[in-house]
Amino acid sequence: MSDHPAAGRARHASPRMRGPRSFQHPAFRRVWVATLISFSARFIEMTVTAWVVVQATDNPLAVTLAGFFRYLPFLLAGPFVGVIADRFPRIRVVRVAEVGSGVSAAVVATLALTDALAVWHIYVYVLVGGMLWTMAMPARRAYMVSVVGRRNMTPALALDMLGWTVSNIIASNIAGQALKVIGPGYVYAGLAGSSGLSLLALRGLPLLWRPPAEGEREPVLRSMVEGFKYIGQSRLLVGAVVLVALANFTGFLFELMTPVFAEEVLHTGSGGLGLLISAPSFGALCTGVLLTAYGRRVNRPGLGLLVAAAAQHVLTIAWSYATWLPLSFGLLTVTGLFTFMFGTMNSNVFLAATPDRMRGRVQGVQLLVIGTFPLSGLVAGALANEIGPGPAVRWMAVGGSVALALIWLAFPELRRKVVAPQGDQAGQTA
Repeated sequence: MSDHPAAGRARHASPRMRGPRSFQHPAFRRVWVATLISFSARFIEMTVTAWVVVQATDNPLAVTLAGFFRYLPFLLAGPFVGVIADRFPRIRVVRVAEVGSGVSAAVVATLALTDALAVWHIYVYVLVGGMLWTMAMPARRAYMVSVVGRRNMTPALALDMLGWTVSNIIASNIAGQALKVIGPGYVYAGLAGSSGLSLLALRGLPLLWRPPAEGEREPVLRSMVEGFKYIGQSRLLVGAVVLVALANFTGFLFELMTPVFAEEVLHTGSGGLGLLISAPSFGALCTGVLLTAYGRRVNRPGLGLLVAAAAQHVLTIAWSYATWLPLSFGLLTVTGLFTFMFGTMNSNVFLAATPDRMRGRVQGVQLLVIGTFPLSGLVAGALANEIGPGPAVRWMAVGGSVALALIWLAFPELRRKVVAPQGDQAGQTA
């Protein structure tokens, strides 16, 4: 396939292929494979980086700082990268991000193999990686929706999340075991090589959607403002923004605090850490299979978002009491059922209520509010230093549960059906 926008339009579906409808599109299959490689590299990097920082500092705040810098670009650059996804060919944005990931991993590998790697190098590395990830996310998902059409949006997003889930299960445990055999430097070198495989899968894909010509583009600041204005006109999207901001601040604490619990509460090694990081994905597999099979029937993604967020908070409170590895693993596994639902419904709400020309910018605002996630790591890490990891996670999740109940009452639009924007002809195909 070529990069011409019209290339592959008429043949982007393969009706003779059986299986999930989204997989009937060759372009979707190739993007999904590239994403699977990218997700795997990300979970390997997260596991190895967490272990390196834990061993170097033995400080909860220092460990959560790695998560803070990884997700900080969501907060700082979300609206800007959303504009990028609406101003440049989306599949090319994804390729550029992959090149950057490979180069940065190669630099860290060199530092580690020459015994020059310091904790501040890790922080810079995860900050750069977070920026590249933030840039690729809205472009990749907008491209996927352009390929499969609005009717198949939920199954496609579920397949995207399934890739994340499978990668977490496999890659986190591989990383945990690899650290017992080889040093971090060789693992980072492998991550650099994986970017080349991802780029190979993305080679030659059609554009499917052409952004405005250079002379027709709005100024960058005005484009960002348009994204905020569009959201401000919809009570559904305003409610989704508030809910996503809250849930990322108080509902995903287990993701940032797992390395701390593994070291200070459960007293496990790198293998146990990899197992705990992968635990939510075992539960997420069940939700992923259901949404892939029946996702076309979902018309109230906001309600799914509310239910998932509520369940996450309750399970996080329960997890904060766990001092036995099997129990901690089990609670994280059940949490994964709702984490998957939250991630899929989150993107579904923003994409379903937005026309194709605005999807990058609206997702940019979505990324901005996801930026509360790294801030939660700073607060949880500081509290853990004062009162311990368990109480820190517990009280933040309790506060989030109270706020979530208020959101349920204040935004009934989240519980209603999502209606496609008027005049949006993009992505209507089966």
